[in-house]
Amino acid sequence: MGPVKEAVVINIEEKLITNTMIKKPLWGPRQPNNYNRKQNCAVLDGGSSWLWNDVGCHLNNIHWICQFKPRVCGSPDRNENTTISNHNFTRGSVISYDCLEGHQMLNDTNRTCLNTGLWSGAAPTCKY
Repeated sequence: MGPVKEAVVINIEEKLITNTMIKKPLWGPRQPNNYNRKQNCAVLDGGSSWLWNDVGCHLNNIHWICQFKPRVCGSPDRNENTTISNHNFTRGSVISYDCLEGHQMLNDTNRTCLNTGLWSGAAPTCKY
């Protein structure tokens, strides 16, 4: 976990290793400083109230968090007046939403547990 600077571009951007842009990083005091022009990774620094600090990517005394593919998705969100018919939340599984009696489904009824551990699409809405 942590941002990596894109060193090959002139305007340096900060991105998480998931390639998500960091909109407003909360850097520690006098950070980032790119000490010796070799600090292209960053950590949350407990000595600086858990603000970001740039560090060298080669450091081996830092306990890096390894990436892994989640095996399951979390509990899917559910809007009012809906129920979920399948409670298998493993990757690749599909859940179906149903409306309470007398209500009409306004969106897609199915969602898939993606390899990212997130559910596809959005929870459907049921209206009376």
